[in-house]
Amino acid sequence: FGLMAIRRAMPERNPDPALRQWQQAMARLARNGLIQRPHEGPQAFVARVLEQRPELAAQLQPLLHSYLAARYIGDAAAQPALAEQVRRFKPRRIKPAG
Repeated sequence: FGLMAIRRAMPERNPDPALRQWQQAMARLARNGLIQRPHEGPQAFVARVLEQRPELAAQLQPLLHSYLAARYIGDAAAQPALAEQVRRFKPRRIKPAG
């Protein structure tokens, strides 16, 4: 009984690898103060990020494309590309002016 209660209390790991990888990349942006709002879809969020950090376009646009292809289109070939793009995605922090 105790083990079942503990298991129910633990958050479920998302079985979708594309979503897990997207969340990993978004966590890296969040550490830089760029947080996806609850109402924002992936495309709207990336558009907002690129308004603030246009230098991330070369990394974020292909990552978004691979994520959408893997998650919503079901393109199996996009999954390895997404994994590699997330692995390489390391946005640098911007130092505050002053």
